[in-house]
Amino acid sequence: MNLSTEQIKQIIKEELESVLDEKKKKKKKKKKKKKDACYRKVKKRYKVWPSAYASGALVKCRKVGAKNWGNKSKKNESLNESEDTFNPHMMYDPKSDKSEMTKKIEDHERLAKKGYTHVDPKALRKILKDEGGASGMDPFLKAIGEEMEEEIKKTLDAMPDVGKHKDEDYILDDNKEIDIVKERKKNCGCGQDPCKTYGVLKEEGLKAWFDDADGDGQSGWEQIGGKYDGKPCAKQPGQKTKPKCASPEKAASMSKKERDSAAKRKRKKDPNPNRKGKAKNVNTDPKKESLNRIIEEVIEEMNNELEEAELQEKKNSKCTKVTKKASSSRKGKKWMKCVKSDSGGYKRIHWGQKGVRVTGKSGNTKRKKSFKARHNCSKAKANTPQGQACKDWAE
Repeated sequence: MNLSTEQIKQIIKEELESVLDEKKKKKKKKKKKKKDACYRKVKKRYKVWPSAYASGALVKCRKVGAKNWGNKSKKNESLNESEDTFNPHMMYDPKSDKSEMTKKIEDHERLAKKGYTHVDPKALRKILKDEGGASGMDPFLKAIGEEMEEEIKKTLDAMPDVGKHKDEDYILDDNKEIDIVKERKKNCGCGQDPCKTYGVLKEEGLKAWFDDADGDGQSGWEQIGGKYDGKPCAKQPGQKTKPKCASPEKAASMSKKERDSAAKRKRKKDPNPNRKGKAKNVNTDPKKESLNRIIEEVIEEMNNELEEAELQEKKNSKCTKVTKKASSSRKGKKWMKCVKSDSGGYKRIHWGQKGVRVTGKSGNTKRKKSFKARHNCSKAKANTPQGQACKDWAE
């Protein structure tokens, strides 16, 4: 069955819309719980947040109520003052499972900079094992406490043997069926995350890059197509084109015509051999490349539609302040703006006829006089469509 480009675009658009609808539904379900009065009061009191001691205070506050917690009396003044002092507690390194007792605030800050958290990674690992190797957040929150949610996530993300599935579940590496590969970040010094030059590199990708897969004594990927076909994937002496590279296995599976075609498409998309910055990737398979192009076009069209919808929504939104004049969203009208209403609030007014040229100060005097007389401009209020139209003709 042969499909036209328009039919393919329609199918892709429908699939993308269904995915976006599902994500919107999930977001509605996963609305964050409102922070209660105790959360705000305790967080304001403690400089180090989250911390083990702050979590304990939060539990106490919820037991006695926000109004009663932290109120000092002469009898308990010294006791409550001691609550504001630093309380020694354990901190854990999620990467190495090391733990250290913090005896003063300086210890806490030093360990926090190194990536230490307040949750023991061994406890999280045990929960994952009890759950069969994979789990959502609920078992962790039940065992450790809902107030420690941020610390739990921080610890899980830093643990080398725990990965996050696309369904938001955390998975434990069992060294058999499941192999967790953490992303390794490299930066060229631009300060951006991910780096604009290197992006995000995976450990397994680097390993594959430096392996001698075809046994020709040459490590890593190789150039395909053109004069430098089979050479290492790096610009060769005297080469005036951007290299198009592939793995040795992929290169071996392609004919010379296919390799030349891939190189030609690469040089067409990225003609400047000395250009620096993010790589412009071209799919080795021409069919996949054309499909990728169609997908990009569909995404661009959908983004434009969303932008237009957002702009329209913004235009139709409720007035909360005086705004500058903008193109009207009402059919047949030229301009609109928010102005102060006589009742004390704000209102949106629309004026001007679309397609009609306005005569300003240097324009036709007879036409201007006629307009002012017909619209009774001498008595028109500034916060009305009549007043704004008269102002336009006077300028």
